[in-house]
Amino acid sequence: MFDMQTWSLMFQVLRRLKWLFVSWAYFALFAYFGAKVMLILLPIFLLTAFAYMGDKGREGRSMDDFSGGRLFFRYGHLVDSSVIPIPVDGKWGFEETRSQADTLRLSLAQRVLARLPESLAQVIGTVVVTDRGTNEKKEFLRVCVRSRFGSMLTHFVHYASYGQTITAHYFTYVRGIHTDLDAIKFILLSPFTIWFWGISWLLNRYSIISHLSVYRASSFDGIDLRTMYSLTNKIVYEETEKLLKEAELLTEEIRQVIYNNIYNNNQQSISISHSAGVTLGSVQQSAQPAMPAFGRQARLGMAS
Repeated sequence: MFDMQTWSLMFQVLRRLKWLFVSWAYFALFAYFGAKVMLILLPIFLLTAFAYMGDKGREGRSMDDFSGGRLFFRYGHLVDSSVIPIPVDGKWGFEETRSQADTLRLSLAQRVLARLPESLAQVIGTVVVTDRGTNEKKEFLRVCVRSRFGSMLTHFVHYASYGQTITAHYFTYVRGIHTDLDAIKFILLSPFTIWFWGISWLLNRYSIISHLSVYRASSFDGIDLRTMYSLTNKIVYEETEKLLKEAELLTEEIRQVIYNNIYNNNQQSISISHSAGVTLGSVQQSAQPAMPAFGRQARLGMAS
């Protein structure tokens, strides 16, 4: 019986020998079919190049619809998440609670945007995401920043209304980078791989860019990621605290959760492989609700 370590070693060996097998396969195809094999290969290369460019367009348009458990599959690895139950006025009905949840999200977007100008980050107040399996839609605040080398860190915030509560969900994802050479390699491999990802890509269930992106073996890029995480995480939670305080929704339990998310996230951490020195906090927090009243409203732009 092979243990997991043996399987992992075998997989790494096969990955390193991949291009040797691909070279043999191309040599055999050209030796047997001659130049006529390009009648098959060229259309596949072109289709893959088109899919790659289309994937960049999907990302630019925030096409984040998903199926099953693949929420935010374009954004890399989930490195941090937190849940904060926010109590509301017991007299509110379902529609009013939902409206106030939207208002909280949009107000938070305005506050974050004021502290993170466009030169530093992209802040979108309403990103509409659809579960393709059920057609259910949810709206998220998205805060996206990139390091000098191109590594990406993204925060998502969703305020979910349920009964007489609003639950705030916070997610943080990180993703590495890819080069033009990585894209060329992907295209050259496509005659052997397109059968596995082609249909999923057509259904917007597969991200070529996310598949290609890896973390640079750079300590400096690791420092930049940690810096971006520390700054943006602090801003998101500080502005959450100010927003809830002005809305008279802040309790001592919520304040403590926010404090922990800002200052204690490094007590538990996960490492990102292939990126020297990259370790980001991974702490899940929650708070117990109380019963205050609500305050202000705001609006910000939409992406869907």
